[in-house]
Formats: sequence, structure tokens, C-alpha cells
Amino acid sequence: MGGCADDFKGTLAPGRAADLCVLDRPLVDLDPHEITQVRVDLAVFDGRVVFER
Repeated sequence: MGGCADDFKGTLAPGRAADLCVLDRPLVDLDPHEITQVRVDLAVFDGRVVFER
């Protein structure tokens, strides 16, 4: 993949790079003291699942 990052990042779709993680709860409105209790359910790097709980 070459060119501008906007050409291959920013959208989840076939043929586009996917780096993301799915958490067990939303971070919006979470008390900052609780952030260490948030667990990762799924991590995807370069379009491949690298962690799944």
C-alpha cells in the first residue's frame, strides 16, 4: 500500500487497513478511575485478528 494514508485508512471495508480494538464497555462518560478495569475483547492489526478474549 502506498500513497496518502487517507487512501487506505479510516474506513472498515475490504481492501483497507484495519487497526482497531473492541472494548467491553464504552469509554464515553466512564469515570477515569475505572479505565484500568476496561478489558479488550478483540484487537485487529493490519486487518488480522491478533487478540480475541
